[in-house]
Amino acid sequence: MDKNFVIVYGLRLFSGGVSFYYPEAHLADTKNGIPEYLKKSGSYEVIESYNIDYKNNDHDKLLKICNELNPIEIENAFQKKNGKRQSLTQLFEVDIVKSSIRKKIDLGLQRFMELIRQNNYPLYFEPERKIHLDTCKIKFSPFTLFPQLKFEKTVTGTNYYFYLKLEDTLASPHEMKIQLLTHNPSIIIQAKTIFYVENIDGKKLLPFLEKSHIHIPSRITHDYFTKFIKDIIAKVDVEVDGFEYEKIDVNPTPILKFSSGFTEDNYEAIPVFQYNDTKFVYGDKQKYKVNIHISETNEIKVTQINRNFEAEDKILEIFEKLGFTKTAAYRFKLESEDPFASLMSISKNEKSFTKNGWDIIYPEINNKVININEYSIKEAVTTVNDWFDVFAIIEIGDQMIAFASLISHIKKNNRLYVLNDGTIFIIPLEWMQRYEMLARFGEVEGEKIRISKSNYTIIDDLDLEYNGARKKVIVSEDDFEFTLPSMIHATLRPYQYNGAKWLVKHYKNGMGACLADDMGLGKTLQTLTLLCHVKEAMGSEVITDQKSPMQLSLFDTYTTQRKALQSMIVVPASLIFNWEREIKKFAPSFMVKVHTGSDRSKNANALIHFDIILTSYPIALKDSKILEQINFEYIIIDEAHYIKNRESKIFKALNAFTAKNKVSLSGTPIENSLADLWSQMQFINPDILLSYGQFKKMYQDPIEKERDEKAIIELKQLLHPFILRRTKKEVLTDLPDTEEQIYYCDMEDDQRKLVEAEKSKARNTLLNATEDIEHSKIHVFNALMRLRQLSNHPKLVDAQSEVSSCKYTEVTNTIDTLVKGENKVLIFSTFLGQLEIYKTYLESNNIGYSILTGAHNAKQRAKAVDDFQNEESCKVMLISITAGNTGLNLTAANYVILLDPWWNPFIEEQAKGRAHRIGQLRQVTFIKFITKDTIEEKILSLQERKLKLSMDFMDERGMPEFDKETLGYLLS
Repeated sequence: MDKNFVIVYGLRLFSGGVSFYYPEAHLADTKNGIPEYLKKSGSYEVIESYNIDYKNNDHDKLLKICNELNPIEIENAFQKKNGKRQSLTQLFEVDIVKSSIRKKIDLGLQRFMELIRQNNYPLYFEPERKIHLDTCKIKFSPFTLFPQLKFEKTVTGTNYYFYLKLEDTLASPHEMKIQLLTHNPSIIIQAKTIFYVENIDGKKLLPFLEKSHIHIPSRITHDYFTKFIKDIIAKVDVEVDGFEYEKIDVNPTPILKFSSGFTEDNYEAIPVFQYNDTKFVYGDKQKYKVNIHISETNEIKVTQINRNFEAEDKILEIFEKLGFTKTAAYRFKLESEDPFASLMSISKNEKSFTKNGWDIIYPEINNKVININEYSIKEAVTTVNDWFDVFAIIEIGDQMIAFASLISHIKKNNRLYVLNDGTIFIIPLEWMQRYEMLARFGEVEGEKIRISKSNYTIIDDLDLEYNGARKKVIVSEDDFEFTLPSMIHATLRPYQYNGAKWLVKHYKNGMGACLADDMGLGKTLQTLTLLCHVKEAMGSEVITDQKSPMQLSLFDTYTTQRKALQSMIVVPASLIFNWEREIKKFAPSFMVKVHTGSDRSKNANALIHFDIILTSYPIALKDSKILEQINFEYIIIDEAHYIKNRESKIFKALNAFTAKNKVSLSGTPIENSLADLWSQMQFINPDILLSYGQFKKMYQDPIEKERDEKAIIELKQLLHPFILRRTKKEVLTDLPDTEEQIYYCDMEDDQRKLVEAEKSKARNTLLNATEDIEHSKIHVFNALMRLRQLSNHPKLVDAQSEVSSCKYTEVTNTIDTLVKGENKVLIFSTFLGQLEIYKTYLESNNIGYSILTGAHNAKQRAKAVDDFQNEESCKVMLISITAGNTGLNLTAANYVILLDPWWNPFIEEQAKGRAHRIGQLRQVTFIKFITKDTIEEKILSLQERKLKLSMDFMDERGMPEFDKETLGYLLS
């Protein structure tokens, strides 16, 4: 903010035929921080031209009010459409318009005053440019003024006096030289001090600004009191002189009313005490009220009704007994998140109130009476094939309704249900919470709510009474004995046995499953055990109606056809060989068709006779029309993150295939966001998480953006039965420990200058771009890629660069040390160019190595692995991080070097898992090299930020989105 100028505010009188005060904003110069003289009007344009910040404080609100209450703006706002323009004076001549304008001014000034007072902003009364502001400064009184009326009997009628009471002092308004700022609430200014006047409309004050009293002639006394005085007598203190005066003491009768609190529908109890015809609201501090009774002959009688506070307090003890608390506004409520809690508690305890003399007046909601009858619910659930049918009846007094009719209200969080008799039933909060997920995932069919068996945890949590055996629908692992099938040629570790049984359970239940074990724990073996179990469960049935011989292998022809398992396993192309080898090893009796290559069959009938069709994701997509013709017993997808994009062709193709059962295998169910998880669940158990739009609204956004614990708990409840996740640390107690190290490398000046120049260029280009980051992904990717490359080696950006790399020096020194110590080392990098740099180094130093990138075919891949695993001279294996994230067993390595951090740390975990897996006998050391003061350090920080998301569900890790905030952080 410019230190020489500040925003100040003033009040000015408009007197163009009508009178009212309106607020103005000004710029004033200052001396020692104190405003002195006005310099400019406080328009938005002027304030912005002086670089004064008004948007991050309440000045913005005040300036808006000043603009809205400017007489010209008011005049414009109340013009008739297509009518002749009228002046403000003319507009005030129409009562309805005048009332609307007055209300707008009153409300606006009230907000204005509160903001000024809260912020202690300077406020001045009709300031002028050449007048020192201190001479017209306005202050707020800490005291409130209270009206007091006096009626004095005279020979000709009644004198009516109006006073303002400040503590024990009374003053007549006309003696105080008051200006009335607002009518309702009544705010006045007197001697440059603002006062609030309690319990009276300012219009009642107006006549007394000019005179000390009003004389009411006898002939109009009755009408005057009835029309102008009766409504305020009950609110203020009254003194009488010359009239008959009677003091009355009676016992109070309690009345209970309800009112919304400061939030909608937050009903609170308001006790009212009636003494004959006079009522006192609890909390009103008046000790008595004066009533004036006027006879037809204009005889006036004054009665004073005295309160019995002791009796009132005794009556109010019932609230304490029922657990109510008293609010600052002297209302009673239950401390509860339920806005209807107080109302419903009083309804439930109505007899306790009425026997103590209370008259309860229940509120109407939407002009309808609340039904306060007792209610109950009776629930039951029936199992039907793949569904649960939930049926419940609600009794409300003598009315009965099906619970299914409340489902739409629960979905919309609407607790007000209109019954057949027109009354409103308030759905209990515990029902809204208890049945929320049933409403969300169930479908109403008549008087039943139908819910898929894949959402059986919702039914379990409700603990409903079953009309039929639950076990017919849901089989638990305790319900059956599991013996390893004779077809499986392997000894399973205990956790692998448990995993296979878990998969078999889902087979028995006809539901999909996601096996999400750590890399290297044998997901393939567990899956093959499942398929062997299914095959044996089918029996040795053969099909004898085959009309022509069938060629099953190169050497054998059968005229009878055995019943095939007819299942398909879809894997990354690089894993075809691995799977084929594992099947031959562990389940050699399976007839397997490797469906790849240009000579693959294009005839569905030629494929249905095999137990397993083993194919890749690209081939499954290309041959989708052929594969759609087969009714598979099982479809199993490995490295299921391949279908994480719900918009991808492969996701849509796989979901179009027909299969009785589905299994997904993945070490990374969440790579980028919870959207990945939805895609996998949609494949194995369609609609278990509803549509993606619903899932995003209910779970993804609340969890990823707000860390909504309730949404996390709900999603875990839905997914827990279908995802099995074990880590090496949990199950492989015999696996050697790991050690992790991070080496930070300090750049020399030349490399640092390159990095800083590139960062500055990227920041200027990307952060100042007008288009959304989402539409600039290619530019974002390229800019961040160059920063990462420069952090590793300048040659990755400019092959002719002579600038040295601090990381290259540190890594090559480390390689030398490790190789001399007879260690074997895996070196991973995102950049193929970087692998080439280290390949050149290894060759020039006669260090044996193998290399594996995405460009290598299956044969080259197998040789690279075999050389590293079995050749003593092959000390180092260079691997691109994407080519090395699946299907490799490299237990010969006891060191793993990660040259550059990847956005998704779990990809790094997969790389580490190549060495730290079953068969590893030595401790494995993981070394990550990070160049200090570069984007690499920021990537490490972002990895930590994203850890919590996937840890909540399967102990994996996520990857940052390139939003504006993240991008700004990376380029800072």
